[in-house]
Amino acid sequence: MGDRRCSLTSLACAGENHAIAAGTELTNHQASILVWDTRSTVAPRRQYNEVHSDDVTELGFHPTDANLLLSGSTDGLVNICDMRLTDEDEVVMQAFNHGSVHRAGFLSTTEVFASSHDEKFALYNMADEVEKGSATLDLGDIRESLGCQYLANVFPKLNLAGAVVGVGSQDHSLFRLYHLAKGTDGALSSSGPQRLAPVPAKGPAPAPAPATPAGQRLAYAERQIIYHVGTGRTIFVAWLKLTTIFLFVFFGAIVTPSFLASHEPWWRTTGVFLCGTIPLLFVAYTTHPFVTAIHIYPPRIARASPEALRRFARGPPPAATRIDISTLSLIGKPRVSEMVLGDLVPAATAGRGGGIANLARDTRAANAVRPWWRFPAVARFWTFGAGEDGVRTGWVWRELRQEIERREGAARGAGGRGQERR
Repeated sequence: MGDRRCSLTSLACAGENHAIAAGTELTNHQASILVWDTRSTVAPRRQYNEVHSDDVTELGFHPTDANLLLSGSTDGLVNICDMRLTDEDEVVMQAFNHGSVHRAGFLSTTEVFASSHDEKFALYNMADEVEKGSATLDLGDIRESLGCQYLANVFPKLNLAGAVVGVGSQDHSLFRLYHLAKGTDGALSSSGPQRLAPVPAKGPAPAPAPATPAGQRLAYAERQIIYHVGTGRTIFVAWLKLTTIFLFVFFGAIVTPSFLASHEPWWRTTGVFLCGTIPLLFVAYTTHPFVTAIHIYPPRIARASPEALRRFARGPPPAATRIDISTLSLIGKPRVSEMVLGDLVPAATAGRGGGIANLARDTRAANAVRPWWRFPAVARFWTFGAGEDGVRTGWVWRELRQEIERREGAARGAGGRGQERR
């Protein structure tokens, strides 16, 4: 990987082979699979940069041969790689073109399942006698087949004689398990007496979710707005800033010099000057943390559908998730502060804000490399309620606020327990 830093999007391990595999997000037109040997140095034993052309979303080792690695990606491919081969052009021994892969894995020594981000589900077989690349069982949209809203995952039985499929519905607060068994011919099937049968569960069965057309574009942009305070409030604060600047210029550059020229008493001249200075300082301080908008950069897999974004937001999202917070400068000009989610803490915890800000971050590292002639990085932020002024993904910000508070509460609890032990 060199000096290139990437977000990890998948992970798998094989104890018998002492191997750990990790897949990365697409960065600088490259998505990699790295394999480490836990007994050796920190350098990867294998690195594949051309197996996939987009985010590597799923990895899994073969149940009986740890030299075989399954990988899935949003480029649509599920690949079976033989890690004994050193030539990357030959490492892929079989590929299945399924669609943007959300889940994939081995169900037996030869059978593979794949589920896409639009919930298309199919089984494939890597046996020599089976037609290469073709699905042996294609259930289509599993939401229609099982009356659910999302597929959580699929796990093979210990004896590899079947699998358990987990599906759920947010609208009905329901989660069900289905049994996928082998037919009389030894192949996994969902028809006849071996059909998918749900484990009994309480509550009404959820209505089928609407299908997503195949090949649909991503539902969300790479930079997605999740908070907006409203155009009216933004214009008012910007107008307030400009008004105080006008007052400062009027009293400081016109009225005060005229008082000095007229030899007015010092206290009167000082009072006139403060008439323009105090409003400027007060408004500049109180509106400095005022947040106008917040944007998030969710990973590609979270932008596929509302369900995928909801799972990402409630994950909880990684602390390294990038966000942009927009505020207003002294003259009312938009100012964007780039950071990651893990930088933000409640302002009260950081000892900042004085009741004005409700979020804060440590800006010492950013200011250390900042040119002397630029204003310091914004350290305090104030968000107004939920801020869902016409923002369809405003609920994401609510989830992030809860995660910030939960993470800080957990840190305080751990700190308190540490002091008790001492």
